[in-house]
Amino acid sequence: MLSVMCVVVGEGRPFPVDIAANQSVGHLKDEICVKNKDTIICEAKRLDLYYVDGLVQISDTRFDFNTTVIDDLSSKKLSDFNGMTEKMVSTFQLSKYPQLGESPMGKIHVLVVVPPKDAPPRICQEVSVSNLFRQNSLPNMEFVDAMKQPVGFKIPILSSAYRQNVARHIYPWRSRIWTLYRHFSSTRNFQQQRNGNRNVRDKSFGKRYGDGDQGTDGQDGRCCLLYISLWKDFYSSLDHKLTLIQLHQLSYIPSSQKYMTTIVESYFVTDANHRQKFVVDLFKILKWYEHSRHYVTWLKTGLFKEFKAEADIDMDLIRRIYNDTSLQHVERGMCHRNSVTITSIGRTLQHALSDFQGKRHLIIDGVKKALDELHNIGVAHCDVRAANVFVLLSNGRVVLGDLEYCRPLDAPPPDVKRKDDSCTTAGELDNYQFDEFVDELAKM
Repeated sequence: MLSVMCVVVGEGRPFPVDIAANQSVGHLKDEICVKNKDTIICEAKRLDLYYVDGLVQISDTRFDFNTTVIDDLSSKKLSDFNGMTEKMVSTFQLSKYPQLGESPMGKIHVLVVVPPKDAPPRICQEVSVSNLFRQNSLPNMEFVDAMKQPVGFKIPILSSAYRQNVARHIYPWRSRIWTLYRHFSSTRNFQQQRNGNRNVRDKSFGKRYGDGDQGTDGQDGRCCLLYISLWKDFYSSLDHKLTLIQLHQLSYIPSSQKYMTTIVESYFVTDANHRQKFVVDLFKILKWYEHSRHYVTWLKTGLFKEFKAEADIDMDLIRRIYNDTSLQHVERGMCHRNSVTITSIGRTLQHALSDFQGKRHLIIDGVKKALDELHNIGVAHCDVRAANVFVLLSNGRVVLGDLEYCRPLDAPPPDVKRKDDSCTTAGELDNYQFDEFVDELAKM
């Protein structure tokens, strides 16, 4: 009996399949589909299996591929393992691949490639922005004023209770709330009509661009990030629901006054409890550009930060933090001239607390590790509090974010809300704030 450790390309979560050595590769495909019936919805014969050499899991979230450490296996493509893979033939017996019998700790034997067209399609429908907000409880104020404030929208997600009831308990597909959902779940361009009037009636959509479309002045565009949550009902059963969470980057092209999008990250979740983690509940307008009278987009709070010119931000220090790939518990991102784009996508600690029932010490350990990592490179965070702690969507890791107050360890502490006059250096302020955070967490 073989114990074949498999991983689906694009997911990064290994799983074992126990199967006899005299069975065929085709039988292994069948077993893989059975093991992943909620996520792999194509016929088993359409799977491609590749034996991979040199891929080993070294921790809960990290892998080693021939001495190269991989922090996020879900971001890797089959081509990233080029030269170390062998396509397995469906009619061959597994005994033709003696490497499958090797079982050192953490070894990954097989990469599973699922046909891309079996992924949920994009949901796209032309919707009037003004009607959309009028129909979905926008506060009674002008469009411009409303969009400058955070506006809450609850997106319906199938809950555990619904799985045991009939389909009529799910929100109707053409209901108003689903109209809103489809609007935020589509990749599109949003363009302000250029008649100089900011009244709500003057908002309209521009032409939709697909992934990969390029603008001539793309390098001049400003970028931001946005959550996209897609949900497709496969109709055969309520159990066959698949949610694809995508992070998109939107770039504004000044010459054409259009926006184009590219997918940055994708996450798959397969059961009701996991889907509930990804409720998109708070969007706000990013910015109004006076010269072209454009709003940029809606986005999840905290993904994009643009600082005022007079802000006391050490961008070189933040850039050094972002460029240090050894930091596992500190937010990741890209540093621009006066802004940062945060690519560590996570939930706020407040919204993720339910995942840590009976094990809140893991939160404290994560924050402590983040401070140790920063201190080891000579940096103090200087704003340690619950509002700046996040839990990554991809792997549940606790990270410390909001780096704009970071200072060298021995520098004077910045002027922040949580401080103590006895702290004479940024490093001392970190230690004081960490103790305060532990007390704050106990009260949450």
